[in-house]
Amino acid sequence: MRNTRKTWCLAGITGAAMALPARTQERLSHDSLFVYMKKVNDWQFKNLERKGWTWSKWDWTNGALYAGAYAYAEIANDPANIERLVRISEDNGWNTGPRRLFADDYCVGQLYAQLYRVYGDEPMIRRWRSLADSIGKLPHDEPLDWKNHIHMREWAWCDALFMGPRLWRTSPPPRAILLTWKRP
Repeated sequence: MRNTRKTWCLAGITGAAMALPARTQERLSHDSLFVYMKKVNDWQFKNLERKGWTWSKWDWTNGALYAGAYAYAEIANDPANIERLVRISEDNGWNTGPRRLFADDYCVGQLYAQLYRVYGDEPMIRRWRSLADSIGKLPHDEPLDWKNHIHMREWAWCDALFMGPRLWRTSPPPRAILLTWKRP
């Protein structure tokens, strides 16, 4: 219950900040945004060290964290943060979540693809690419109507656009990505 309240509180603060008058927003500079990015990044990882991981390291919620942490590390040219993300990925065994066809369990793959682009180390994406290619071999001929747990078999909801097909950032893309657009 407390986490839900905190989440809604954070969402409310974020929404209010987005609604600030234009002249207030104009005072936000590149440097001040960078400072806030660093504060958020540092707080997030200190909090994880202090309290531990609430969800598995492959969970989509952490996949969203990794997307932000990688963006910060790239902008800040922060090799220590990149190395932290590599260690987390190694802890995951460079693997996604256990549900083979559930896009949420692929969200962490975005980080693997980004790190692969930096290091070019094939083991970083080997498991994920193999899994994505195996999904690409499935018929994908089922209607995407939101019933019968379709979200566990197909990327049939809008979040899946972020969660699932992040492997297109690797080269060459796996077969599953090419099939994403074959649907009628």
